[in-house]
Amino acid sequence: MTWRFEPGEPLAAAFARVAAEEIEIVRKKLRRRGRDPGAAIHAARQSFKRIRALLRLARPTLGEDFSAENRRYRDAGRLLAGSREAIVLAETFDKMAADCSETLSPKDAGLLRAHCIAEVHANGKADIDRRVAQVLAVVDEGEARLSELHWPADSKELFQGLRASQTHLRSWYDKAVGTNSAGALHEWRKRVKDQSAQLRLLRELMPLAYRRMRDQEAKVAELLGLEHDLWMLKRALGAAKVPRKTVPARDALAQEIRTQRHALREQALNSGRKFSSVSPKDFARDLTVSCLGGTGTKLRRPRSKPQRKMRASR
Repeated sequence: MTWRFEPGEPLAAAFARVAAEEIEIVRKKLRRRGRDPGAAIHAARQSFKRIRALLRLARPTLGEDFSAENRRYRDAGRLLAGSREAIVLAETFDKMAADCSETLSPKDAGLLRAHCIAEVHANGKADIDRRVAQVLAVVDEGEARLSELHWPADSKELFQGLRASQTHLRSWYDKAVGTNSAGALHEWRKRVKDQSAQLRLLRELMPLAYRRMRDQEAKVAELLGLEHDLWMLKRALGAAKVPRKTVPARDALAQEIRTQRHALREQALNSGRKFSSVSPKDFARDLTVSCLGGTGTKLRRPRSKPQRKMRASR
């Protein structure tokens, strides 16, 4: 099976199974990282993000266990973050240098790249085998806890998780629009990615309107991811001690980064307005009824009759 809930499966069992499958993906990727450790680490970190999205969907029923389990997989992902950050930073720099090829000379680009990425790259390579061993120990502990957790088991508990997911997403969207702060935008991005992953779990069970919503969320998450990569590059450029003669080139590159980030933010906020304003109650009710029926505990195939359109709360 893959990252999805299956028709006929008890809800609580579906949560535990999907978490266990993601843990196994982490093990396989890290133990067989071979000649491409970067790809293996990226895959492992994506699994940790999916597990955390699963935990957030179950948060109302997990209760006090949520914080400990979320922290477990957050910290495991952070142990692997340095290596992946260096790769993303290099790829983002190379794309920006190509975009600015008319104003950024190859020599300046080479000097800026070396000073910008060298420290991050060195930190990312340090002790990778030790970090992988730590992560594998963490996932073993996490797997042992799966059967002890109180996963959502019925319609009421799934409804609570879905409503909380949409409430948080909408709240951070409003803050991102209202304050235009990088922090609010980043939090909205995380909630969009969480909910996109959560809807992928339900893709075999949910109404057509919500499948389209999931597709739109995935597109917005990609835009926000590009914006975040540029933010990382801007931060690295600002922190790097570059040669004095390359300062004008660095400043010009930083200005282009600001321009592109602004365009990506505007596109993401405009594209995300509709799904970020859907009523949390309607969102949760529609998906719960589609996936479980009124008071069910087993997942069911989607109804064949047409679904009503999603309603925005304002």
